[in-house]
Amino acid sequence: MKVFNYDEQGYFLGVSELDESDKCQITGNWLIPGNSTDKEPLETKEGFEVKFLENEWQYIKLLSIEEKKIKGDLPLEEGEKIIDGTLVKVESLGDLYSWNGSEWYLDDEKVRISKLPSNEELEKNRIEMVVLTLMTELEMI
Repeated sequence: MKVFNYDEQGYFLGVSELDESDKCQITGNWLIPGNSTDKEPLETKEGFEVKFLENEWQYIKLLSIEEKKIKGDLPLEEGEKIIDGTLVKVESLGDLYSWNGSEWYLDDEKVRISKLPSNEELEKNRIEMVVLTLMTELEMI
């Protein structure tokens, strides 16, 4: 006997074959494993997945990434928000801005970090200090 397997959400996974060892020894009825049914699934249909719900196979429309974000199935990325059921992408104003979930704001920490000297500037300053130290020592000799 064929059974049709589905995952925890009900989405079709594949087919298994039961044998005589899968029958009840008392009644002779088939013992269908969990997440399986003897009902044949619907044929595949473009743009849909087949799902076993409420003891029957149903077509579930495949959603785009945008539709999944609007529905709340996927998290929004920085700069994205939902306005009147529409996904809106708000471009960043620059590297010194951060997203708070609804708007970009000037991030004081990023501003502070941007004012720190780069590794190249620090190395240049270190070299200058070594040169100045050497020059001072040479003048003292």
